[in-house]
Amino acid sequence: MESIDLYINSKSRNSEDKINSLKINLLSGYIICQHDEYFLLNVNSFHTVATWYNCNSSNNKGKLISKSLDGSVYQTLNFELPVGNPNVLQIDKSLSFSLLGFLKVLYDSVSNKFIFYRDDALGLVHHKIYLNPITCGQFLGFDNNVEVEITSYGAMSENKINVI
Repeated sequence: MESIDLYINSKSRNSEDKINSLKINLLSGYIICQHDEYFLLNVNSFHTVATWYNCNSSNNKGKLISKSLDGSVYQTLNFELPVGNPNVLQIDKSLSFSLLGFLKVLYDSVSNKFIFYRDDALGLVHHKIYLNPITCGQFLGFDNNVEVEITSYGAMSENKINVI
């Protein structure tokens, strides 16, 4: 059986690739199989250093936007999730602290989603509140850069929370 060795290093990844996702594109014709053949791919080793985090400075930013009823921006609050490998309860606690007075955050373990409720403790009753996960959508269960209106009835994450 013929063998081809490939050495892949994450430092060669494309700048648009996520830090925790590596795509490998092989040149056309590098591995050739006939219609009745197949090939096996074995990973001989995988190394990661202690500085590899699921949540890092490139995917932890969000924004809370308060808009007047006419749609004009009244107030903006930027927030960041802590860098590291947070579990869903740590994300819940961090969001609850960062968004105190604006939103209440609950985690629904059955659906693996967050529910965000508007908190009118700051008296913004004549404003609409929007959550915009700039780069932290995978941790909140929403797509990045999509404003989601948060009402007192609540808004549930559209996607499941993506943490270990």
